[in-house]
Amino acid sequence: MKRILIVDDKPENLYLLRALLQGSGYPVDEARHGAEALVKARQAPPDLIISDLLMPVMDGYTLLRHWKADARLKEIPFVVYTATYTDPQDEKLALDLGADAFILKPAEPEPFLVRVQEVLTRQRTGGLTPTRPPFIEEKGAFKEYSEVLIRKLEQKAEQLEQANRRLEEDIKVNQVREQKLKESGEQLRALLARLQRTREEERIRVSREIHDELGQLLTGLKMDVCWLERKLSSSGLPAALHPLLERAVGASALADATIATVQKIAADLRPSALDQLGLVASLAQEARRWQERNGVPCQVAAGPWPVLPPATAGELFYICQETLTNVARHANAKSVTINLTTENGAAVLEVCDDGVGIAETDLNAPRSLGLLGIRERAAQCGGTVTFTRNKPRGTRVTVRVPAKPE
Repeated sequence: MKRILIVDDKPENLYLLRALLQGSGYPVDEARHGAEALVKARQAPPDLIISDLLMPVMDGYTLLRHWKADARLKEIPFVVYTATYTDPQDEKLALDLGADAFILKPAEPEPFLVRVQEVLTRQRTGGLTPTRPPFIEEKGAFKEYSEVLIRKLEQKAEQLEQANRRLEEDIKVNQVREQKLKESGEQLRALLARLQRTREEERIRVSREIHDELGQLLTGLKMDVCWLERKLSSSGLPAALHPLLERAVGASALADATIATVQKIAADLRPSALDQLGLVASLAQEARRWQERNGVPCQVAAGPWPVLPPATAGELFYICQETLTNVARHANAKSVTINLTTENGAAVLEVCDDGVGIAETDLNAPRSLGLLGIRERAAQCGGTVTFTRNKPRGTRVTVRVPAKPE
């Protein structure tokens, strides 16, 4: 079977061409550029060469000229297979230099193999075009070659200029899009901040109404029930009225429980200690309440702490509250520590637990609404939040907000 040398600088092109030819029974050698092809061909001349034109080191035109100037190689058929040089002048130059066929990429497998077989048949029957004189005597071919190269350079320059223009247009479009996204993000963030402020104001209002108005009514009810209980207990109460005394005692206990529940609801909405005593005391109180509810030790450690705006203090409190809620739901922790410190002009809140640890997928891109809410609350204060897996167990949530120490 005829052995074929294929020349192309792209590995994928060599692979496809080799697979096609070998699948048809042709032994195949490969070269990545013209210089390598000449070395291999002079060592072991093939029966046919199929070469690309645009290649580094030595292009296909130069290879063709050297090929037809070599006494051992000039009678071996030379097939040009190109996707870059597609103009009629390109084909004319190749044929003038002695190419036996000019095929454009990508060619369908069956027509391509037919062309290859035709060239081999013409060689066997003596039907190939006579080899041209050595290229050093072909001034006309050199001129054509120079013109082809100049034209290709001009085309490439034009393509590059067009590509640069498209790139500049794409950059401008992306800049406009990014600006719109930035403006939309800023508007959304401003709207969210307004909603947060409105919600916080509403929480404060409702908390005060519950604590003051409903608390006063319940306290009055408690006093009346206690008065009734004392009156019934101090007088000689007939046996038939003993159930009334028992009801009064039960109503007194129910009033106590209701008052405690109202106080808890008011504290959950807006702890009074936050406005009266500050963030550190409020977090210490919240830690005690959380520990009582969950049975897990929760300690607060506070160093020098700055005076923060009420809105910032409120956001930090709710961040800590949400973090503790996540610990209770997901961490299965044995202990929790809340650290309050200052660092490089920033107020730093850390909540550490020794539980199962945050999922890897949530470290850099939190997906749960709770974690996203924590990140957004920190942003509202102009701060940042990071989620870290502790070793060997647990999670550390660190919030930094701008502040000046006292």
